[in-house]
Amino acid sequence: MLEAAINGGGPDSRLIEAELTVKGVPVTEVDYKLKDKAHSVALVGFKDTVRGDLTLFDVERAGLYALIAVLALALVLALIIMR
Repeated sequence: MLEAAINGGGPDSRLIEAELTVKGVPVTEVDYKLKDKAHSVALVGFKDTVRGDLTLFDVERAGLYALIAVLALALVLALIIMR
Protein backbone atom coordinates (compact mmCIF):
# COMPACT_ATOMS: atom_id res chain seq x y z
CA MET A 1 0.00 0.00 0.00
CA LEU A 2 2.87 2.32 0.82
CA GLU A 3 4.55 1.72 -2.53
CA ALA A 4 1.25 2.22 -4.35
CA ALA A 5 0.74 5.56 -2.62
CA ILE A 6 4.27 6.72 -3.50
CA ASN A 7 4.00 5.53 -7.10
CA GLY A 8 0.58 7.18 -7.43
CA GLY A 9 2.12 10.59 -6.76
CA GLY A 10 4.44 10.42 -9.73
CA PRO A 11 8.22 10.73 -9.98
CA ASP A 12 8.37 13.84 -7.78
CA SER A 13 6.64 12.22 -4.79
CA ARG A 14 8.43 11.06 -1.67
CA LEU A 15 7.47 9.56 1.66
CA ILE A 16 7.43 12.13 4.46
CA GLU A 17 5.76 10.25 7.29
CA ALA A 18 4.25 6.81 7.85
CA GLU A 19 2.48 5.17 10.75
CA LEU A 20 2.34 1.45 11.38
CA THR A 21 -0.15 0.00 13.83
CA VAL A 22 0.24 -3.63 14.82
CA LYS A 23 -2.56 -5.33 16.71
CA GLY A 24 -2.25 -8.83 18.02
CA VAL A 25 -4.08 -11.48 19.92
CA PRO A 26 -2.25 -13.99 22.10
CA VAL A 27 -2.58 -17.59 20.96
CA THR A 28 -1.37 -20.54 23.01
CA GLU A 29 -1.42 -23.87 21.22
CA VAL A 30 -1.15 -27.08 23.22
CA ASP A 31 -0.41 -30.40 21.52
CA TYR A 32 -0.99 -33.50 23.65
CA LYS A 33 -1.61 -37.23 23.46
CA LEU A 34 -4.69 -38.82 24.96
CA LYS A 35 -5.23 -42.58 24.66
CA ASP A 36 -2.40 -42.76 22.11
CA LYS A 37 -4.02 -40.20 19.80
CA ALA A 38 -2.52 -36.79 19.08
CA HIS A 39 -4.76 -33.80 19.79
CA SER A 40 -4.39 -30.03 19.68
CA VAL A 41 -6.12 -27.27 21.62
CA ALA A 42 -5.66 -23.52 21.17
CA LEU A 43 -6.33 -20.84 23.77
CA VAL A 44 -7.17 -17.68 21.82
CA GLY A 45 -7.42 -14.11 23.09
CA PHE A 46 -7.21 -12.54 26.49
CA LYS A 47 -10.24 -14.47 27.79
CA ASP A 48 -8.71 -17.84 26.81
CA THR A 49 -11.35 -18.97 24.34
CA VAL A 50 -10.75 -22.68 23.78
CA ARG A 51 -10.60 -23.91 20.19
CA GLY A 52 -10.12 -27.57 19.42
CA ASP A 53 -11.81 -30.91 19.53
CA LEU A 54 -14.05 -32.24 22.29
CA THR A 55 -11.55 -34.73 23.72
CA LEU A 56 -11.20 -32.59 26.84
CA PHE A 57 -14.92 -33.00 27.55
CA ASP A 58 -15.13 -35.83 30.06
CA VAL A 59 -18.36 -37.76 29.43
CA GLU A 60 -17.99 -39.79 32.62
CA ARG A 61 -17.69 -36.68 34.78
CA ALA A 62 -20.66 -35.02 33.06
CA GLY A 63 -22.71 -38.17 33.63
CA LEU A 64 -21.71 -38.20 37.30
CA TYR A 65 -22.79 -34.57 37.75
CA ALA A 66 -26.09 -35.29 35.99
CA LEU A 67 -26.69 -38.30 38.27
CA ILE A 68 -25.95 -36.18 41.36
CA ALA A 69 -28.38 -33.50 40.13
CA VAL A 70 -31.13 -36.07 39.53
CA LEU A 71 -30.61 -37.64 42.97
CA ALA A 72 -30.65 -34.22 44.64
CA LEU A 73 -33.88 -33.35 42.81
CA ALA A 74 -35.42 -36.69 43.85
CA LEU A 75 -34.42 -36.03 47.48
CA VAL A 76 -35.98 -32.57 47.41
CA LEU A 77 -39.19 -33.92 45.87
CA ALA A 78 -39.32 -36.75 48.45
CA LEU A 79 -38.92 -34.24 51.29
CA ILE A 80 -41.70 -32.05 49.87
CA ILE A 81 -44.09 -35.00 49.46
CA MET A 82 -43.39 -36.30 52.99
CA ARG A 83 -44.49 -33.03 54.64
